Amino acid sequence: MLLKEIKTKLDSILKPNLAYEWDNVGLGIGELNSEVNRILVTLEITQSVIEEAIIKKADLIITHHPLIFKPVKSIIDSDIKGNMILKLIKNSIGVYVAHTNFDILDGGLNDYVANLIELQEVDKLAYDTEDGIGRCGFLPNPMNLIEFVNHIKTKLNIDEIRLIDGEKEIINKVGLVTGSGIEYALDAFRLNCDVYLTGDVKYHDAQDWLSKGMNIIDFGHYGSEIHFRENMIDLLKKEIDNRLVYLISDALKDPFRTV
Repeated sequence: MLLKEIKTKLDSILKPNLAYEWDNVGLGIGELNSEVNRILVTLEITQSVIEEAIIKKADLIITHHPLIFKPVKSIIDSDIKGNMILKLIKNSIGVYVAHTNFDILDGGLNDYVANLIELQEVDKLAYDTEDGIGRCGFLPNPMNLIEFVNHIKTKLNIDEIRLIDGEKEIINKVGLVTGSGIEYALDAFRLNCDVYLTGDVKYHDAQDWLSKGMNIIDFGHYGSEIHFRENMIDLLKKEIDNRLVYLISDALKDPFRTV
């Protein structure tokens, strides 16, 4: 299938218009008339992911995090990002980004994670966009806070999380925003969620919400978003072409290590 055909289908399915204004989504690198047979899906593009794409003979990388956020003034091999862009172009590997649009999208990452942790009666958490960001829902059966922490670790395959231990001991209603989303904790609070899940929680935000008695679980940026790979591949198989080869990247690792 030609890259321009895949782009048209992806644009229709993934709705780049949903993305925040500051974001950079859609096709970022590629020759529109090139043939695409093998697609590698990753959370983020790094040197190791590009090497993996070359070894696995991928024609296109679909990534959650954009490789290019800000305007590029030069592309030179002595610069880390420039080196990656040059290597992708030299090896005829295209790049397509689905970021905040995929967080917002029905059936996208927030829905996928909500399903993994078995939430029911799932609804949008916040409406600072027309289509809504984040999700909230109910557990099949209430749990105490520590049981819920272990439930999250098991269902999302996370070794460690950070817990802001508020006042509610029994967890029934859950709010979440994958990636960095502490700014939506207020929405979870207003909706009477018993716990709010997100990543990249800063110290002063943690103190503020602890004083309000809100349970917050920081399940990490990587830990909450690595599920993008399986989520995207499920969608591609259903909506694009099942004859294409879809590859899950295993080269990307969590940059943080507990010691």
